[in-house]
Amino acid sequence: MAIHLEYIPDRHYIRVTYKSPMPKGAMLHAVGKITDLAMQKGCFRVLADCRELKAIEDWRELHQIVEQMVQEGVPITMREAVLPPQEEVVSKEVLLFETFTQNRGFTVRSFSHPDQALAWLTAE
Repeated sequence: MAIHLEYIPDRHYIRVTYKSPMPKGAMLHAVGKITDLAMQKGCFRVLADCRELKAIEDWRELHQIVEQMVQEGVPITMREAVLPPQEEVVSKEVLLFETFTQNRGFTVRSFSHPDQALAWLTAE
């Protein structure tokens, strides 16, 4: 499966792992699942591990994801730490997503190391 989703109760965050191949529409589908889990757990801290992502079919999907987050009522207090892909082209697309989300008022930051991402994400 291209997406693995889990809630980490002891640190109170949601971990999403994206892997290639990522079929078109899979990221949009994932947002719905992440939002459902976040609402269920009352947890709006997300660690998005994109390190194994090799390609994004359509960069416009990244903008659609942000719009879907707004439509589904994700609060702007949501925090997302992103571990970007190692592929430079895909990494630039993930940074574009970061810009889209920040422009809509969400707090999203990219990190090169998982420990740094978790420290920022779980800080009160």
